[in-house]
Amino acid sequence: MGWQSELDGIIECASMIQRRKGKIVFVLAGSGPALERYRGLARGLTNVLFPGWLGAAEIHTLMQRSRLGLAPYRKTQNLLGNIPNKPIEYLSAGLPVATTAMGILPELLMKHQCGLAYDAENPASLEAILREFEDDPKKLLAMSVNALALYNQAFRSDIVYGRMADYLERLGRLR
Repeated sequence: MGWQSELDGIIECASMIQRRKGKIVFVLAGSGPALERYRGLARGLTNVLFPGWLGAAEIHTLMQRSRLGLAPYRKTQNLLGNIPNKPIEYLSAGLPVATTAMGILPELLMKHQCGLAYDAENPASLEAILREFEDDPKKLLAMSVNALALYNQAFRSDIVYGRMADYLERLGRLR
């Protein structure tokens, strides 16, 4: 939880959901220089949990119990043409992704119908997505199936490493 994270909107969204007596719980795992500030913003919210840094087994368990992965990134030039690791980790668990990123990540998620983009500066946009999933759980389930399918066709290590090896061989032949 550092310079790249944009959790203010998530915490405000959690507050909106708590006020309407919604049942969604936000688990904001990790550590970092902004953790205490985020804890302060969430003070009094019973639907926001900060478990701290999690190991691989704990992350796996948490993803199995989750229905959606949040990828709340600050808008930076770096993310326009890159896909961070966290959304791929979510896809590997069949979790649809809600992101604030611009560029290739939301385009990929929307193309494969396994995620959505929301406006970090407008917490109501995330709340609307969550409400939509509450009202239409079949849509969330379909996105979950699509998330796992995208992971299996594009991000499994055997596929990624195979494509990289092919690329390097082609590059070597050009010399």
